[in-house]
Amino acid sequence: MRLLMRRSFGAGALALALLVGGCGGATSSANGASAGASPSASTAQQQPAGRGGARIDKPFQAQITSAQCTYLPSARPGFAGFLFPADAPNPASATLGFTLGPNPDAGQDAASNPPYTGAGRYTHILLAASSADGKQSFSGMGTVVVNADKQSGTFATDDGSASGSFDCGRPIGS
Repeated sequence: MRLLMRRSFGAGALALALLVGGCGGATSSANGASAGASPSASTAQQQPAGRGGARIDKPFQAQITSAQCTYLPSARPGFAGFLFPADAPNPASATLGFTLGPNPDAGQDAASNPPYTGAGRYTHILLAASSADGKQSFSGMGTVVVNADKQSGTFATDDGSASGSFDCGRPIGS
């Protein structure tokens, strides 16, 4: 199942392309929902876990109470998608989104967005978010740090205008 998110933010109308699914696999949200499961899908991707969520500290404050973090190495090696909340009516209505790893659908290759390998620091990541009422938003290049638990971490734009933290509710990748 392939979902592509395009979202415009503010006057800059920056579009974020975020692939949150893969072909022939399962996407799993931290609230235990699963879509597109196949017999060959990794069981780690189908295990229910905590709801996860995210916190945006600036430029506005928001607490998001669920997460959909997707990693399907057999379908998209080195690619991981992060959407908050998991129960958004559709990917375009997510409050916070970013990807780690190459995403050809967004014009990214391994040189511009190195593959997701678990815990570590990922730079040159497009971060985008919008407040629940749609009145405030941010988008820009930044850094995502995935903690050693491969489940939680932080994000911040390069110019320091936006930051926060996330928890996928379960480890992402092995």
